[in-house]
Amino acid sequence: MRRGPASALTVIGAVVSAVLATLLIAVPSVAAPAAPPDDPPGTVVLPAQLARGLGSTVVASHGGQQLLWQPDDSGTWSLWWHDGVGPDVRTIVKGDTTTLTSSVSASHVLARGRGSAWYSLDLETRTVAALPSGVSVVAATPDGWVELDRPTGQLRRHLGDGSTVPLVCGCILPSTLSSLGAADADGVALTLQGLVAWVPFDGTTPVVVASDQVQPQLAAVAGDDVAWYTPAHVASGTFPAEPALVHRVAKVGGSPVSVEAPDVRQLAITPGVTAWVGTRPGSTTPDSDPTFARVARADLTGVVDVGLNAASVVPDGTDVVMAARWPVERTGIYRVSATGVPTRIGDLRPPVRPVGAFAFDGLNLAVEVTAGTRSSEISSQPVGADGTIGPARVLPKPSSFPVRLAAVDSHVVVQAGGASAVVDLTSGSSPRGWLGYGDDVHPEGAGDAVVLGNSWVGWDEGPIGPDLEGAVTAVVWGNEAVWGTTRGEVLRSDPLHWPPVRVVPPACTAGCPAQLGLWGDQLLVQPTTGPLQIRTLTGALVRTAPALPASGSAKPPALAVEDGVVAWVDPSPDGAGSGSGVGVLRVMDLRAADPVPVDVAVARRNPDVRAVELRDGRLAWVGADLRVRVAPLPLGRASRVVPVDLSAPTGFSPNGDGNQDRWTLHVTTSVPTLGPVTVDLLSGSQVVRHFADAGTAGRIEVTWDGLLDGGGPAPDGLYTWRVSAQTARGTDVTSLKGPLTGSVALRRSRPVAALTAPEVSTTASSSGLVPVSWRTTTAQPAWSRITYEVQTRSLYAAPLEQYWNSWTTWAQTAASGRTFDPRTYEPTTRHWQFRVRAVADGGAVGPWSAIRTVNIPLDDASRRYGYPANTYSGSWSAQHVAGAFMSSQHRANNATAYVITFEDLDSRLVRVLATRCPTCGKVRIFVDGGRGYVVDTYAPTVQRRVLIFRKTVRSGFHTIGVQNLATRGRPFFYFDGTVSEP
Repeated sequence: MRRGPASALTVIGAVVSAVLATLLIAVPSVAAPAAPPDDPPGTVVLPAQLARGLGSTVVASHGGQQLLWQPDDSGTWSLWWHDGVGPDVRTIVKGDTTTLTSSVSASHVLARGRGSAWYSLDLETRTVAALPSGVSVVAATPDGWVELDRPTGQLRRHLGDGSTVPLVCGCILPSTLSSLGAADADGVALTLQGLVAWVPFDGTTPVVVASDQVQPQLAAVAGDDVAWYTPAHVASGTFPAEPALVHRVAKVGGSPVSVEAPDVRQLAITPGVTAWVGTRPGSTTPDSDPTFARVARADLTGVVDVGLNAASVVPDGTDVVMAARWPVERTGIYRVSATGVPTRIGDLRPPVRPVGAFAFDGLNLAVEVTAGTRSSEISSQPVGADGTIGPARVLPKPSSFPVRLAAVDSHVVVQAGGASAVVDLTSGSSPRGWLGYGDDVHPEGAGDAVVLGNSWVGWDEGPIGPDLEGAVTAVVWGNEAVWGTTRGEVLRSDPLHWPPVRVVPPACTAGCPAQLGLWGDQLLVQPTTGPLQIRTLTGALVRTAPALPASGSAKPPALAVEDGVVAWVDPSPDGAGSGSGVGVLRVMDLRAADPVPVDVAVARRNPDVRAVELRDGRLAWVGADLRVRVAPLPLGRASRVVPVDLSAPTGFSPNGDGNQDRWTLHVTTSVPTLGPVTVDLLSGSQVVRHFADAGTAGRIEVTWDGLLDGGGPAPDGLYTWRVSAQTARGTDVTSLKGPLTGSVALRRSRPVAALTAPEVSTTASSSGLVPVSWRTTTAQPAWSRITYEVQTRSLYAAPLEQYWNSWTTWAQTAASGRTFDPRTYEPTTRHWQFRVRAVADGGAVGPWSAIRTVNIPLDDASRRYGYPANTYSGSWSAQHVAGAFMSSQHRANNATAYVITFEDLDSRLVRVLATRCPTCGKVRIFVDGGRGYVVDTYAPTVQRRVLIFRKTVRSGFHTIGVQNLATRGRPFFYFDGTVSEP
């Protein structure tokens, strides 16, 4: 090491600001905020999130007075007066953890927070004065300061009386100084690039106390000495490699003494003590607070580790004063002598990291803490009803952007900017990568799904429905999503039913989103103006209640509502002051005859995140001291905990056919359960199957194979299922109407069904409609519900091709009959087949019945391929007659009348359809020519749609001809159509 005086000053450094003005402007101090009032009975207060690594620092200490740089409860960093007796008093100097620049000389402090303004503070009088803008401070003196005149490069001393004195440097300072200097009543020490200089105030020649210095910094003066620090550096040019060192030398020059001291952040000296604080090598995480503190004698011998994680060190008389910030039990202000033994002289309040967002699902409380405007950490911990607080679990976060949180059934949803994640607290699993959903709406969820961005996302399956178009706020309950748009309209849908249904019309053209709340079948809508609306899920208005305060956000979170109770934080309560961020937590029972708000506690409110949660009859909020609280709802009635999702089949058939052989019950509750969860199957009042450990954290699931507890098969019959579960608060899980129970039919036997349908449709209908009926062949137990699956198929017929199409399900119903209308399927098809099978509730599926074929006649007036299907010769007249097939028939009364039909079907049976009457005579019917068959159509009364002829023929395409024989006295014949059967 090359150390010693130099023959001339060679100065390289930094200009910090502009020319000094001579007047000081007085600035008053600001008192600390008042303490919050008492919490309501039964409140559980979570431990404060301490800002480890960001604790208070001592900026100056003199005569029992300290000046501290520390945050308030809102996270705003300021300089505070501290004497250890009265409350700390805040000064006007503000900033954040890294923005403070200061220089101290005895009781006088110069400090600059956020921005370029410098302030002068006096520890003895507790006064603050602002320096005019443009000051380029070099160092504080006991009664003034030293400044750099930037245009001339000259140093000037500012005296307490406002006068200035030029300092003799023997040189012109260049445009940069590497750091602030340090001064006392005798002069100022400057750390410049390459050297350290002492400039006396008495006009004598400055002294270069050390040269060949690489990046000297942290100058300190006391008595006859100057000290400084140089960081470690590698060999470069004329400078050899050196470790980090603390140096000390006499002001008049000489040989400096040095000691290795890596990563020094602050240096202080007194006539007999050299002290420094820094960061231990290899320690990078602030949560472990790896700072250290060491002291030595003036000659840098006898180095002692003080044993404190100290954030700062300053001189005070013959000793130094340190601020220790970790661990919590050692946080405080300590006086330390050269022996290295710390003596506690005052307390420091560990800084509380502000809560940015939180969420509570009735058991788990997720909290985001911030550092300035950035998200610092997200953690979750269970909160028992008895006040026990479980261990905290740190949750992943996508970035340092502020987050929004939702807690649903032991899942925590984290949303930050365009990234989101879902963390399952029960499995301990981390998210499956960050999901690319935006921040269109505040994340909301219930049951097995959550709204992220404007997408409906399942815990496991990802997107489960179309986007919630235009959504700026949304609420979810089970498979129902309700959302509001910027126009104030409210829409509702579920993944299986789209498009959405409008339940509340628009309230404006743009910019008036409604606040929404949803619990069970109750929907709350708070427009931007007007009372709170209580509606059904279909949108019907039930009643109104006093209006809630405006959300103050373009994308408001959901209202906190549970079982008819709504909770909110009023942003401007009496005495709190508008815009303070502190309001009053209020609740209102909407089931009361006259709903009235009830004050609960003082609470903080951020319009863009949730201000209060209401789950399992417990409120969660952030108090004025930034600590999260959980307390019982003060309304004298319990809130119900009910299923959000419930899947409970009404039957099953454990007969080994692979169809519903097992019965599975799935329940997701509105609040996580805690403790034993059981499901019982009962026959009458007797438990026949018991399931213990049937679920955790609000997710209940059991599967029954149809066996009894003893292992034998349960008899066919109707059984009752019953769920027993409680929440952390001891609330029983129920349905909206009572105990959580239901029935399930167990049936192994398969029901058999038969089907009835007319062979020819005209025997039952004059319009082509086909009545079809079905039934089981044996009586069924009263507890077994039967549904029928009816299928049909049509015949495809063409000159060169003919076949039956595939079966399609026509009806699934518990009814025993229905009319089939072929016009809704294939209007020109005249041949249909039907079959049916019975299905007992639970999946006991019976066999298919025998097939029934129905034939629809070719009408007398039908057309085929655009031409008449029947060819008439002789004298015929077309008639429109009620009761005839398709309300039409052809009449003839002479022997020359003849009609022929060419069938386009490969058939094996042919028929002729006509009317019988008292004046109707005989006809001759020909099949493919031949001798013909005489048929008498006489009847004493008129009979419509009669099959007067039936003939079985060989399979093929056939022609049917009918000749009127004009029988004497009854010459009439009424032709209605032909029927062929494949």
